[in-house]
Amino acid sequence: MKAYDYKIIVALYLRGNDLDPAAVTKVLGVSPSRFQCKGEKRVTSTSREYVAKIGMWGLIADSDSCLLADHIAQLASSIAVDDDILKTLAGIEEAYIDIFIAATANEDGECDQLS
Repeated sequence: MKAYDYKIIVALYLRGNDLDPAAVTKVLGVSPSRFQCKGEKRVTSTSREYVAKIGMWGLIADSDSCLLADHIAQLASSIAVDDDILKTLAGIEEAYIDIFIAATANEDGECDQLS
């Protein structure tokens, strides 16, 4: 499979019941790609309304590279803080990096395995 036959998305997510996305943004000095506050009413792309069950701050790497390492490096360089700051931010119960890789399917809906 060629490098351009798949999509890579790498993101940092911080979550917690009492997480305040604005406070996280202020401390980290970078605006999130996605965020929500617990209890906030949201609307899906299909116009369905729901209430957020947890606060969330997410930053997605901005890279078109076909190399996973480039996405991770771009994400890391976006936040110029050490891990001690993440430990002290109020309201964070979970912090994780999400890596998504999807292969492009052919007209039959099938694809080769990633190599």
